[in-house]
Amino acid sequence: MHENIIRMSSQLSNEDLAKLIRQIYQYIENGQTPAEQQNLALTIIFKEWQLQYEKDKEQYEYVCQCRKEASQKRWKKTNTVEKVKVNTANAPATPDNSSVASDYQAEEAYHPQKEKEKEKEKDKVKESGNPAPALDARKLAFYQSILPYTDQYDREMLNDFYQYWTELDKRRRRMRFEMQKTWETSKRLSTWARRENKIS
Repeated sequence: MHENIIRMSSQLSNEDLAKLIRQIYQYIENGQTPAEQQNLALTIIFKEWQLQYEKDKEQYEYVCQCRKEASQKRWKKTNTVEKVKVNTANAPATPDNSSVASDYQAEEAYHPQKEKEKEKEKDKVKESGNPAPALDARKLAFYQSILPYTDQYDREMLNDFYQYWTELDKRRRRMRFEMQKTWETSKRLSTWARRENKIS
């Protein structure tokens, strides 16, 4: 598990920690999500783990696909090089053959477009990687700032509030609540609760 999940889980009791681990195993084995919990902390930690698990899984699949495509390109390139070698070896040494071979080698040596594609792939992997430890710490601090209100507000509402305001920007550097000009958790929760009551 990621360090931020371990830190968040350290506040759970042994019984809740066992429940969390059981829920994680069930989700990995058959995609089963836990039933509604009375413990808000347990629900938030599981959903946070679930988000990171799905992102890691997506990143892993993306890397596997990139490696598969790269190996296929190398295989095609090797076969093409072998064919060129055979053709030029058996053909008479003429200026045309030597120029074809040299042109082919020059083309294989440098591909600006391929280099750009490689850089883009590296950037994608970086962007889809795990959040920095500093971000994890800020998420944990925000989670802890909500806990004092568990007696005042419904746990589902607090969970929705947490998920909404910890959504990351495209560069995965800042959370939604960090991009606000002003922020007071108590007042934001009060406004959120009023809006929910109007909708219901």
